[in-house]
Amino acid sequence: MAPVIEGDAPVAHYCNSACMKADWNQHKVACLRLKDRTTLFRAASTAQKLFYFYRELSWMQFDVQSAETQEGHLILRGEWLSEAKWPQDCRPFPTHLFDDERDREAALTYLGCIDATQWMVEFVDGMLKGIVTETELVEFNTKNDHRRTRLIAPKEQVESHLREVVHEVLKVTLRSGEIFALNLAGAQYGYHEPVVEWQHYKELRVRVMRIQECPPRPLGLLQVDDYSMEKGMFFTRQLKNHVSDGVRSLAMDILQAINLHILEWQFEGQFSLADMSKLPEKNFHSKQENLVNFNIWKFHVTPRRSGSYTVKGKKLVKDTKGLNWVHAK
Repeated sequence: MAPVIEGDAPVAHYCNSACMKADWNQHKVACLRLKDRTTLFRAASTAQKLFYFYRELSWMQFDVQSAETQEGHLILRGEWLSEAKWPQDCRPFPTHLFDDERDREAALTYLGCIDATQWMVEFVDGMLKGIVTETELVEFNTKNDHRRTRLIAPKEQVESHLREVVHEVLKVTLRSGEIFALNLAGAQYGYHEPVVEWQHYKELRVRVMRIQECPPRPLGLLQVDDYSMEKGMFFTRQLKNHVSDGVRSLAMDILQAINLHILEWQFEGQFSLADMSKLPEKNFHSKQENLVNFNIWKFHVTPRRSGSYTVKGKKLVKDTKGLNWVHAK
C-alpha cells in the first residue's frame, strides 16, 4: 500500500484482474504516481536508518555525560569537542543514557542537518534516478518544534540555549508532479518522519525560507543498480585507493563504504534494491532490516583503523560469531 497523503482519491477496488486490466487507461496515471511515491518513501526510510548508524559510528564531537528532558526539550549535558579528529578521537555513542528510542534519534541528529542533506542528495542520485526530476536545498527558521535538542555544559542554564535555529532540508519534485520535503535529521526537533508532503511541511515547519540557488551536487558515491562482481571489484579498488583530502566530508567517506556493502548484499543474496522496493510492506521491512544490519555488521567484522563501534554492531558480530551473514528470505 502506497503512503496516503491528504487529497488522495479513494482507493480503487476491482472484482478481478480482468476488470483491473480493462480499466488500465483510467487508473494508470494514479497507479504510477503511487508507485513512485512508495519508492521515494522506502528509499528515504533506508537512507535515514543508515544515516543514524553513520552518526553513531562516527560519534566524536560531543562528550555527553548525561541527558534529561525539561518541558519537552532534550538537554544533553557535556562538552562540544570542536577540534575532534577522525578516527583518533572517535568515542562510543552513550546509548545507555537513552531509554526512549526517539530521544536516542534526537541526540544522533543533533546539528546533523548538513550531513543529512549531503546524505540524501547521494541517495536521490543513486536510488531515485528518473523518479525525482528536481532537487532544491531549502534553509529556514523553524516553527512548531515539538522539542529542541541542545548540548549544554553541566552547570549551565537551559533557557539561553533554546533560541531560534536554522534548519535545512531537500525539496524534491517527482515526475508525477508531487513535491516532498526530505528530512533525515528532523528528530532533533521532534519530527522523525523522513518524508513529508511539501505544502504540509512548509505550513507546519517553515517560518522564514531561503532556497539556495546552487543545491549540493551528488558525488556519485551511491551506485547500486549494477551489483555484478566486476562492479564490486571496481568500487573495492576505488575505496582502497581513496585518501581523505580533508575536503570531502566524513559522511561521504563512510557512504562510499556503505555503497560497497550494499552491492555485496545484493550480489550475495541475488536480490536487488529494486526488487526489495516492490515487496509487500511486511516483507519489505524484513529485507530492509536485513540490509541495514548487514551494513552495521560489515563495519564491525572488517578490521579498521578506527576503534569506533556501535552497541548493535558488537552484538551482531557476537551473534554471527564473525562468520557468514544470513540473508533474510
